Formats: sequence, structure tokens, C-alpha cells
Amino acid sequence: MPKQKGAGSKVKTSRHPSQDENVLIFNYTNSVNQRVLLFLNLLAKVKWTYPLISTSFPLAYSGFVLIHAAILGFDTSIVNSIGIGPLIYPYFFFNPEKVGYSGIAMWVGILLAAFIVIGYLFFGIDKLLCKRKTD
Repeated sequence: MPKQKGAGSKVKTSRHPSQDENVLIFNYTNSVNQRVLLFLNLLAKVKWTYPLISTSFPLAYSGFVLIHAAILGFDTSIVNSIGIGPLIYPYFFFNPEKVGYSGIAMWVGILLAAFIVIGYLFFGIDKLLCKRKTD
């Protein structure tokens, strides 16, 4: 049953992950990825292209969010289960009503650059650990 918002207006709700659940999923998958890398003992097997290739998932996810929003007609009246924020935009920087399309491109670019820098940081750590292991 739709929740009431104000006098007489109805807001559609849907049971999808809330912002908090998205953060938990994000943190869980990152920790699982780290454990998988340790379990598979990928030390010294990391190639210089991996930090660039690893950005393909965030790029694909960005595309998915915008396509999903287009399919739903950019309907921001569909709110998440706890009633905050539109369901179709899991993060504020995907909402063109708040940041505009150039803002979305800027945020995605900033995040991709940060992911690449962090990836090369781990790449450097991998090379240092590999060098220590052989010494």
C-alpha cells in the first residue's frame, strides 16, 4: 500500500536495497574481493593493466543505473523502503535533478580516477612485497 505524503498525495514505494544496504553490499563485496585475492595468492601476478580494467565494473554500473532510471521514466516519486531519496538513484551523484548530467559525468570521472590511483597504489605495494619476497 502506498505511503501517504502530505494531504492526499500518494508516493509509490518499492522494496529494494536502501542506501544503508547499498553501503553494506559495497563494503562486503570489497572485503570478499580482498580475501579472494589473498586466497588465490595473486602476489606478483598483478599486471599493470589491472587497475585500468578494474574500472569496467563501475562504468558498467553507472550505465546500468542511468538505463534503469530511463526505463522507469526518471520517476523520482518511487522512493526506497525507508522513504528517503528516490529509488532509481542509489547515490546522490546519479540524480540529474540534483547534480545535472555534467555533474554525473564529473562525479563518475572523479571516482574512476580515484579507483585507478588506488589500484596503482595496490599495484606498487604488490611489486614491493614481491621484491621483498625474492630478497
